[in-house]
Amino acid sequence: MGRRKLKEYPELSGVIEDVLKDNAGDMHDEIELGYFLDVEYQKGENAPGFIPFTDGGWNATAFIPLSFITFTGLYPSSTRADEAIERMEEFNREVARERFMEENPDIVDIVGEDNIGYHRLMDLGYEKYAKELDMYVDEYFTEDSIMYQLGIWFYDIENRENEYYGEYHSVWVYGLINWESPYHRAGRDNEWVAPSSDLLPIYDEYWDDLSRFESVLSRKVREILDEF
Repeated sequence: MGRRKLKEYPELSGVIEDVLKDNAGDMHDEIELGYFLDVEYQKGENAPGFIPFTDGGWNATAFIPLSFITFTGLYPSSTRADEAIERMEEFNREVARERFMEENPDIVDIVGEDNIGYHRLMDLGYEKYAKELDMYVDEYFTEDSIMYQLGIWFYDIENRENEYYGEYHSVWVYGLINWESPYHRAGRDNEWVAPSSDLLPIYDEYWDDLSRFESVLSRKVREILDEF
């Protein structure tokens, strides 16, 4: 029969899509289906010089503005992702502060660089300048985003990368948080991947009743989401 893509199993593909749509909103409390969240099919097609390991799949991606995370306090549970986001916040505050000082040299001369901060300016009675500085901070925080992604990749029974090669089709569930804004390029320094398990086999009996596989897959997805 040969190796086949997930799109050639439309009922299975539909189950995977539904599981993602039902659960992906829980990656972050600020995700609203249809606004932040984009659920799309991944082809896994051949390309010159590139041999895909998978046979297609679905992923759900959400880009959460840094401002939402900062001002709601809804940080990831991952310490590594949390620390990276805090570094982003500190960098943006410093960039906003430098911009403010370049555009307002007179107030810098009056209060001194050490007092260029929202609270210090308010304490000194310079409310107008404090709000201007805060506006710059908000601007930079809104421009940056954190990418949340949940995905389910399919491995055909004839795919030699499949742990169950020659026995069963399988899927792999993953979740990640990427803070390399604005491009969100992959890389160990740019993202955190939720601890995942081995491939999940699609046993023969599941094909007779895909709702059984849907229940198993949903439980696995919830395990990944618990790591967020």
